[in-house]
Amino acid sequence: MVSDYVYWDPGVNIGVEEIDLEHRTFVALINRLESVKTDCALAPRVLQELIKYIAFHFQSEENIFFESGYPELEAHRLLHLALLEKLNVALMELRSGQIDYDELLAFFRSWYLHHTVKEDRRFAGFLAHAADDDAAQEQRLADGAGLPAAAANLPSLTRVPTAWLENMLSASIRLHADEVLSLAGALRTTHSAVADWVGALAADFDYPEIAKTIRSALDERAARRS
Repeated sequence: MVSDYVYWDPGVNIGVEEIDLEHRTFVALINRLESVKTDCALAPRVLQELIKYIAFHFQSEENIFFESGYPELEAHRLLHLALLEKLNVALMELRSGQIDYDELLAFFRSWYLHHTVKEDRRFAGFLAHAADDDAAQEQRLADGAGLPAAAANLPSLTRVPTAWLENMLSASIRLHADEVLSLAGALRTTHSAVADWVGALAADFDYPEIAKTIRSALDERAARRS
């Protein structure tokens, strides 16, 4: 039976489904190592599995941070590197037969709880703040604040794929009406408000307004990632 040495507590969810799922797997592997630590043949194999999974999880998490424009990505990455260095030492000890599983498991438990509750939740806070900003921006757009009359009902472009924005910008600049409407139609199932907005402007041949707004959205996205 798997030990309760570390258990998944919903209280340490950070609210990002992919990361929370990976954390559950991390906890399951720590528990498995605890349950087989006295098995001289199996314990080393489970430890190697755990270390490989940690490296995968760190890269996955950093990619999510990068895609979200998280400003503390580099500092977080350094924390990951510090743990990986510790794990490299553990692997050397494993090969020499000097590893202390109880000490290593205590380290895993302490690091996991501290890192998830403190550091990963900082990212969750960043996402929540960004969502609040998006909601406020959408409200301002709905009110028509600071926008020309033709764009007063512009929906948020935050979650629209960059490739779609780039293609729409190109098409609207070239005034290819069919391509503009085709792109808008392709987006309708997931972002109907954006598709409706593009279609309304295209019907009035207002391609410069489409181009100006989308160029601004692309510039803002590039600035967040720089």
